[in-house]
Amino acid sequence: MKVQRPGIAEIVAVDLAALRRVARMLARIRFISSRVDAPALVEEFATTSRAEIDYLGEAGNAERFRADFAADERILAPEVVWDRTSLRVLTLADVTAIKISDVAALQAAGIAPDAVAQELARATFQQIFVAGFFHADPHPGNIFVTPGATPDAWRLTFVDFGMMGQIDDRLRAGLRDFALAVVARDGTALVASLERLGVLLPSADTEELERAMAASFDRFGGMGVAELRAVDPRELEAFARQFGDTIRSLPFQLPENFLLLIRTISLVSGVTSALNPQFNMWDAVDPFARTVLRGSGVT
Repeated sequence: MKVQRPGIAEIVAVDLAALRRVARMLARIRFISSRVDAPALVEEFATTSRAEIDYLGEAGNAERFRADFAADERILAPEVVWDRTSLRVLTLADVTAIKISDVAALQAAGIAPDAVAQELARATFQQIFVAGFFHADPHPGNIFVTPGATPDAWRLTFVDFGMMGQIDDRLRAGLRDFALAVVARDGTALVASLERLGVLLPSADTEELERAMAASFDRFGGMGVAELRAVDPRELEAFARQFGDTIRSLPFQLPENFLLLIRTISLVSGVTSALNPQFNMWDAVDPFARTVLRGSGVT
């Protein structure tokens, strides 16, 4: 059960008003306004913040998530107890399970952490590329592993649906192109996908970015977290500094829900790496990107 803190809506409103004032000030600075739409970022944050204190909306999100995975034998979401749910109180069915990051408990239950990592990645990309509706706060406290009758019959159980993202058809197509470019280690195609996504403004000079992406793929393309850890930290630092300089020189803006998407992939990547240091998220995304490609009728 979640019970809303008294006065939280007023606190959020005051904080958002302050952020809007700061964003309007930043928008008057040409160096910043040419690279980012600060007011738009604040409004996206405002939408997310208001959604997190709307418990009826969260209950609806939980029901939609359950419906999206109703036929999936590996994914669960608790039922909403509607007669004990209101705008400020949310009651879900009890979840008695193993925290996804508790590797020792998973192993004690006969559940392979590597298999859990694979299913989490699959569930994430299923949400993004197929359902178009994704859990945007998938940290270890929001995902559990529910044991079944046998060690192989476990399921992933998601909770806390206050922060969700949606993917429309245009963004889905752009993400498909981006994922395929990453899998193919194609710097030019990746930059083109960023332009189609609207991440790069039309005024961007992309030649230097294409060179930087090509260098990145040549040196680090396809590496998992464990492989990156084996790279000399000085090399990574030097590359990150050079790459960062290139990124900062370009006019970027993030489409709606893109920040949530980046957050989601980052959190899931961290969880899968904790479960299996050899796990590679980019290998997991490839089949989903190609599934969407086939569904679009493009060959």
